[in-house]
Amino acid sequence: MRRTVVTTILLLLALGGCTNNSATPTAKSDSKAPPTKSSETTKAPDPKDEPDHVVNRTTKPTAGTGKSYILRVKDTVGSKWQYQYVMDTFADPSKCKDPKLLKVYPSYASAHVDGKYDMEVTAVKDGWTTFHTVSKMDHCEGKGPFKEQADQMKNDKPQVQDFTWDDQMNNVKLEKGTYYDIMTNCMSGLFPKEDVQVGSTWEYKPFPEGSVNAKAKLEAAVKLAGRDALLIHVVLPATIEGETNDMDIWIDPSNGRYLQIKMLSQSNQSGLVIQNKFSQTLKS
Repeated sequence: MRRTVVTTILLLLALGGCTNNSATPTAKSDSKAPPTKSSETTKAPDPKDEPDHVVNRTTKPTAGTGKSYILRVKDTVGSKWQYQYVMDTFADPSKCKDPKLLKVYPSYASAHVDGKYDMEVTAVKDGWTTFHTVSKMDHCEGKGPFKEQADQMKNDKPQVQDFTWDDQMNNVKLEKGTYYDIMTNCMSGLFPKEDVQVGSTWEYKPFPEGSVNAKAKLEAAVKLAGRDALLIHVVLPATIEGETNDMDIWIDPSNGRYLQIKMLSQSNQSGLVIQNKFSQTLKS
């Protein structure tokens, strides 16, 4: 059975593996700058200030003020920060009438995965930023058809990835690892060339090796844990009939870092209902 876009990405981020749109790693860029001793930390959002999931978001878009924003990656060598990610998914075949799907999901299936995602800036030069990332799973539990897979992955090693992109999060160059995580899938190329205002819409190609477009809209300028943030809503392309993929991203406009991401993917295939919820929130 073909996985949904978000199912594939989330399982790969949390459980490890290779994507449907896996790519051959490129050679390392020769434009890296030497590391410096500079260090920068970013205040983490307070849990009480976290917005609801995209499916139940209560944040109200602000009225257009006419203020323009140029969204760019602006980081310094030595900067480090960490996210906490959580993924919950279920597959309900109780109303499914397709024998092929029922072979894959003969009973209700669910999975929960959580862990940490560390990022470090290792080089900045000529508009290019290189990141070193480590995704470490803390918990992985599965029930029904997901149990065996989850049990096998509990002892997986952390996933390590090095990649470089330009200041629009575009032209991803993979230095080490695979295109498995949310940064090189879904976020790639997110920032438009033009400046934007609340209400602005644009399209971008979310997958490094893909040709399909995602639709983005700057919904609001908000406060998140006392920090200025821009809320961008993204509609990712469907890979199967009846699928919807939505993502909310809270961006720090001062440096282009995301403070929080929340994703929701839902599909109904011949009565087989699948839902995936994913969040990744800045912790330090």
